[in-house]
Amino acid sequence: MKEILKTIKRYRVLLIIGMLLLSLLLFVVIFKNKVTNDNYSRKYEKVQSPYLIQEKILDIDLEGTTTNPPKEGKVLKVLSNDLSFYNAFIEKTIGKKEIDYIEGGYFEFSQNEYLIYSPSSKIFSLKSKKGLKGIDTVSSENEVKNLLIENFGIKNIVIYETEKNGLSTKYKGRYKVKDIEFGSSSLNGYSFVINVNSKGKITDLSLLLLTENNVIEYQYLPITNINTLIKNQRYPKVIGQHVIEERYYDKPRSSELIEFYVNKVSLIYIFHDSENSLILPTYILEGEGKVVDTDNDKYWSKTSILICAIDPEYLITREPVKKSEAFEEFGVPYEFPK
Repeated sequence: MKEILKTIKRYRVLLIIGMLLLSLLLFVVIFKNKVTNDNYSRKYEKVQSPYLIQEKILDIDLEGTTTNPPKEGKVLKVLSNDLSFYNAFIEKTIGKKEIDYIEGGYFEFSQNEYLIYSPSSKIFSLKSKKGLKGIDTVSSENEVKNLLIENFGIKNIVIYETEKNGLSTKYKGRYKVKDIEFGSSSLNGYSFVINVNSKGKITDLSLLLLTENNVIEYQYLPITNINTLIKNQRYPKVIGQHVIEERYYDKPRSSELIEFYVNKVSLIYIFHDSENSLILPTYILEGEGKVVDTDNDKYWSKTSILICAIDPEYLITREPVKKSEAFEEFGVPYEFPK
């Protein structure tokens, strides 16, 4: 026993250093593989950027806006879709139809009814000039909620806008899954946009095809302030909404957004497409854009831009798809001034 004590005293400094190194190693291993009690990992694995690096420079003015984002945000993964709800809805409202959900595209059912579906953006957009038949009418926010849960299994939603335009009403909102509200870049940050006529019949139903059954927790990632991100004028971004002042449409020409004056910044969660199949923290910037056309005429536009909020250190550059491999994106057409 005395010999053991002598050995410990003789090498106690080395033993203490060894114990400290072992403790540090255990801490690093545990932290690296840590899964929090809310099922989100803190491995901080890099993810693909949802947007492409911009070819052209865009000046963004944030003067007058303030942001105070959290240090990190949640990232969710999107799994494959169960399309049975949508097939059943088409059959109920239009009739039995053959729809290629793998390739997607434009499907015309009659002169007044058609479907646009994109498997990449997961946007399902059903149009009916006279209003869809075979379902209950919609005339309140509660009836919007009933429509989505009964026909599509979408249980939790938050309605952000109820916009009346003459005799029609438009409802816009986001889904809420695992305490996260999220939307689509193809729907200007919303998960659904539903337009009904004066009789409560749906004339336009645009949905992001995601439910709580195909969204799972993934990891936390650091967030960077928007003021830092826009210092790089070519930083990856996408336009969510772009409505140019009415006089432009008298003689529409190719145009380019050259300046953007932001009056509102929000941090939301966005699904962009199936290339990375992630729901990511995203800044949506809303304001007035200056547009120049090919004749060098300038116009003002109501514009919103989406910029991924993740620290660029944890983003992998997205490479553009080769033209020969490109899939024609069937997004939801915006309503421009007549």
